[in-house]
Amino acid sequence: MSFAHEVGLRGVVIERDSETIIKHFSSKSDCLASFGNIVEDSKCATLNFHSRSFSHVKRNGNAVADKLAKLVNHSITPQIWLEDLHSDATYLVCVNKSF
Repeated sequence: MSFAHEVGLRGVVIERDSETIIKHFSSKSDCLASFGNIVEDSKCATLNFHSRSFSHVKRNGNAVADKLAKLVNHSITPQIWLEDLHSDATYLVCVNKSF
C-alpha cells in the first residue's frame, strides 16, 4: 500500500485468499487477533486513498498473484512492473480475465 501511494494511485483493491483477514479489514472495530497490529496499520494506510475495497478471492482464482509472489521469492534483485507484466505471468493474466 505504501508503494501504491508513492506512485500516485488514487484507489486500491486489496485482495486476499484469507477470508478471515478480509473480514478484519472490512470491520469497523479493532482487530484483537494476534496479527491485529498489522491489520490496523494496514487499515490506516488505506486512508491515504480516495477509494479502497477489500475482497476475498479463492486461491484458484488468484493464480496471477500466486505466480508473481513465487517470482519474487526467487528473485535476487527487486523488480517493479508498472505497465508491463512479467512474461511468466502474462498467460495467467489472460486466463484470469476469463475467470
